[in-house]
Amino acid sequence: MYGTHWTVQDISFVIPDRARIAILGPSGSGKTTILRLIAGLEVPDRGTITFDGRIVSDSCVVAPPYERSLGFVFQSSALWPHMTVLQNILFPVDNLSDKTILLQIQGMMERMGIAHLKDRYPDQISGGEARRVALARALAPEPNTLLFDEPLTNIDHSLREGLLGLISETLRTSKSRMVYVTHDEHEARTLADTIIHLENGRIVGTETQEIHR
Repeated sequence: MYGTHWTVQDISFVIPDRARIAILGPSGSGKTTILRLIAGLEVPDRGTITFDGRIVSDSCVVAPPYERSLGFVFQSSALWPHMTVLQNILFPVDNLSDKTILLQIQGMMERMGIAHLKDRYPDQISGGEARRVALARALAPEPNTLLFDEPLTNIDHSLREGLLGLISETLRTSKSRMVYVTHDEHEARTLADTIIHLENGRIVGTETQEIHR
């Protein structure tokens, strides 16, 4: 609630393992608020949020994001400007002494076409490359849940289609659940097997579709 206005209300849904969920709705419908509640960046006024049977949010207790095994891709790339591409990607990874993990991350960077950028800084790469780095950073710690907050906003059509394909392909090899917030129906239908329609802070419909994995 902001002031006397409920941003979202009567919201209830379950995210199964490896589910691909899109929350689709116009600007101001509460999509980002739901994502921030899942991530632990906002505190619910009522109700509960559970991860694998454990309560992580209610009106009294909020587990911080780092305890929720999350990867978050924001509307902007939100890269650390003082870190190189590789340092940004490795930032959320705990066990940097594990050579297997480092090899996996190197392979992921090669598949995303950003391995050659590893020593550059964010101001030395393009906007599309920065979005790829942000996706790699979210995936690097192998989170249980991936959250996307309109990550393709202000991207031109051809680049957006390429990044959509990259996200879709990455999800096929990932064990993470996905919650993807968007106002764009094409993005939702490309990536999600369940689409939740949101208007004025309420769920007004849910549909399922088969996507190729």
